[in-house]
Amino acid sequence: WQPRWPGSPRTAKMRPLSSVVVQPDPVIPAVVRVSTSPNFPRPWVAVVGGLHGNEPCGLRAIERIRDEAERGAFPLKRGTVVLVHGNPEATRHNLRFTVGGADLNRLFDFEFESRLRREQWSYEHERAIALRPVFESVDAAIDIHSATEPTPAFVITTSIPQSPELGRAIGLRHVTRGWEDLNILSGKVFLALLTKRGKPSIAVECGQHEQAEAKQTAYKAATRFLIAQDLLEGDLVTQTEVQVLDVIRALRKPSPDFRFTHPFKGLELLTKGTEIGSDGDIAVSVSEDRYALLPNDRVPVGIDMLYLAKPVAGI
Repeated sequence: WQPRWPGSPRTAKMRPLSSVVVQPDPVIPAVVRVSTSPNFPRPWVAVVGGLHGNEPCGLRAIERIRDEAERGAFPLKRGTVVLVHGNPEATRHNLRFTVGGADLNRLFDFEFESRLRREQWSYEHERAIALRPVFESVDAAIDIHSATEPTPAFVITTSIPQSPELGRAIGLRHVTRGWEDLNILSGKVFLALLTKRGKPSIAVECGQHEQAEAKQTAYKAATRFLIAQDLLEGDLVTQTEVQVLDVIRALRKPSPDFRFTHPFKGLELLTKGTEIGSDGDIAVSVSEDRYALLPNDRVPVGIDMLYLAKPVAGI
């Protein structure tokens, strides 16, 4: 896949400011390229926000990068930054996904193409198909998210060797790994498309949805990722005290009445024997000291409501 533009590079409607070109994709809505040249040279590095429509921090980061580029205040050194607003329709309604739709970030195995008739597809199915050529062509990517419950920001890495080092470059205290072992990053999520091709990528959970701090974290994460990829001028802030966590278990909501014993915070340490929750008949507790990641007991039955992680010694 190659970008298609209306006309030749000389006649296309572009805005070169301080040697930076800003161009919306004429075919795929809500995809914008920021580049050092109208030829859009590689590497192509994606900054993705809003795959879930109720997570605004990634969109604010994308908007800020585009605004800086259009003002000539974005010191791009080389290559092309691909800004992707994942799910514009869900964003318009402030929903995780559209009414009657599906979680966009669980569709990138494209199995629905053989399982569902086209007339059964939702907006998210159509959007996954539209974004496929973009996600299957970029050389690296950062996927920006936020959480329902309060949580310190943390990085999610993939199994690609460069991914943990990129995670450290973001400058956050917590870096997590092992998600593929739980099939969380395998197949269905968009980062899996890069992992399959051996390309580096990370995701960042920036905090709770509407927190102002989450928006600032998202922008810093995006720009530091671009600095680490040597696309953007700037110095990386080295985080010397990084805690690496292995995600070892996903807990799914067992029944409609199951509730946590109290509103857990992300990265809260649950000591051995701590009761996580109950539905009146069945109680769930932890057998070893574990950290809680992305707690949310308001999900439907059978959906992951909490991830348990343990610290990695010696890293």
